[in-house]
Amino acid sequence: MKRTDTVYNSSPSGYRNIQEGLKHLEDKLTAQFHFKVQELEEKYDKQIRIMKEAIIQHEIEINRLKKVEELSKIEKEEAVKIKEDMEHLKLICNKWRIFSNNSDSVLGQTEDESSVIDHDTLQRTRKDEKEQIYGGDRGKVKRLLLGTAAPTTKSTVAFYVYLSHSETKIGPHHTLLFDHIETNVGNSYNKHTGAFIASMGGVYLFSYTVFSERHGYGSFEIVVNSASRGSIFVENSGSQSVYTGTTGVAVLLLNKGDACTIRTHSTYGSTGTIRSDELMRTTFSGVIVGHMM
Repeated sequence: MKRTDTVYNSSPSGYRNIQEGLKHLEDKLTAQFHFKVQELEEKYDKQIRIMKEAIIQHEIEINRLKKVEELSKIEKEEAVKIKEDMEHLKLICNKWRIFSNNSDSVLGQTEDESSVIDHDTLQRTRKDEKEQIYGGDRGKVKRLLLGTAAPTTKSTVAFYVYLSHSETKIGPHHTLLFDHIETNVGNSYNKHTGAFIASMGGVYLFSYTVFSERHGYGSFEIVVNSASRGSIFVENSGSQSVYTGTTGVAVLLLNKGDACTIRTHSTYGSTGTIRSDELMRTTFSGVIVGHMM
């Protein structure tokens, strides 16, 4: 039987070939690993964005249902009030009918019955009876017939928030989560979703400022219910060590339950880091300036 032995090249060139092969394999595995990590990051970033959008839509639906419930309650209260007013009007009409019959009886009396009533006495009698019939209800009847505007209650809604830290690797269609709240009158801003939910309809004034690190740039939108209502562009791609920021202002008419957020542009990619620290803050603020009647 013939024996076959494997002969390994133990020369220096053989070792170099083995080392080069191992290095090539290591580089290949490293490249595949980084590619896989990047692929997973993009996948999970997309899933997180979808979940955030779903949460915002869920909050919008909850506020819409609350609004429907409030309107239903108001309609029921108005129906009860109308019923009470109708009953009161019926009572006034009955009193007026009694007053008219009494007046006719007084006018029907003759001098032969020894109950002669002069003109002044009759006028005083009518006036007294009218006061008895209407009394304190005179103003209420006038309001029922002419109508009066319901009293309105105006509330203040205002907020001011900013990023407590800088953000890196910001992709398109990314909602900024302003996690530090300085002012939140009305509790309409949610730092977990980055959304301001209008607690009442009206005209709102919004302001948003974004700072970028050196070599960074990007477009940022102010969004209402997933629809862009304005945008700004931050550009800091120069070679000098300077920092730049851009501020956008928007006056928007919102309905109760509308959601307003700040996000990166839906299609234009951003590069670099959004800066927010003790020297400069990336902020978002708003205040109601006019209420809906």
